[in-house]
Amino acid sequence: MYIIVVILACVLPDIGIVFGIIGSTAVSFIIFIGPAGYFLKGASLEGVKLGGFEQIAAWLWVVLGLVIMVSGNFIVIYSSIKT
Repeated sequence: MYIIVVILACVLPDIGIVFGIIGSTAVSFIIFIGPAGYFLKGASLEGVKLGGFEQIAAWLWVVLGLVIMVSGNFIVIYSSIKT
């Protein structure tokens, strides 16, 4: 990941693009994808049988995180191309 950031920082004229993409990805993982993924994985490792609502809610949280990540990255890239 760090190698990609360094390469992008050397190639792109504006470092804000790199920070925007990394920030959008990291925030989405920290807030949405990580906790729900750890909840699902932890429950399966412990052998806990999740209810239907809990499992659906966790997967919806993961999907919401992916949608926010993709849309955030799109906004960063689109705004940098537009200017």
